[in-house]
Amino acid sequence: MKTNNIIVFSIAIFMLAISCNQRNEKQDSKQENSNESPISKQINSEIKKWQTELLFNGEVGPPCGNDYQKWMQENPDTYFGLPEKIESKTCDFNNDGKQDILLYFPAGSPCNGGNGEGSDFTELIFSKDNEYLYNKNLTFKIEQKINEEFSNLTSTYSNRSIFSITDFNNEIMGKFTLWLKDDAHCCPSYGGSFKYNLITRKMTLNINKTAKQ
Repeated sequence: MKTNNIIVFSIAIFMLAISCNQRNEKQDSKQENSNESPISKQINSEIKKWQTELLFNGEVGPPCGNDYQKWMQENPDTYFGLPEKIESKTCDFNNDGKQDILLYFPAGSPCNGGNGEGSDFTELIFSKDNEYLYNKNLTFKIEQKINEEFSNLTSTYSNRSIFSITDFNNEIMGKFTLWLKDDAHCCPSYGGSFKYNLITRKMTLNINKTAKQ
């Protein structure tokens, strides 16, 4: 009888230890979440919301799979897929004391087996009058400004341009590639770097002529 009591007591102690460990793990998890900064929480929330919007609006499809024909059949109206990670950068570009958020990700290779290229997908979340607003047209605007400034500087019209973001520090900075009318897909005539001021909407280009293949 005494042996049975010892066994029961040992089991009770073991179960109590497991319960305490589980409680401690939950408390540690809550502590980690509570230590997350408000801007980090906002970024994570905005990324999830943006992913849902992109998929629902058909701007991108799900991540690319190994079978591009199957992906194309399941997503006939889309070209690019969601990436594994969406990048974010913060900066108080309008100097109101609140951090503004730039979300972006490279278009990457088309999921349907094509050979097209695209600019980074972008979304800007910025503070104004005690609320956050959204610029969901930023990719188009930057491409437009690159083309316009290139024409102003060279008196030559571009056929199209694409860009990738490298930094966000008061201005959006990145690299661009630009095609003239007679350029083949493989061989754009120009490339370079850019800076785009969100307040003045001024585009600054550093243009380089590329070597034709």
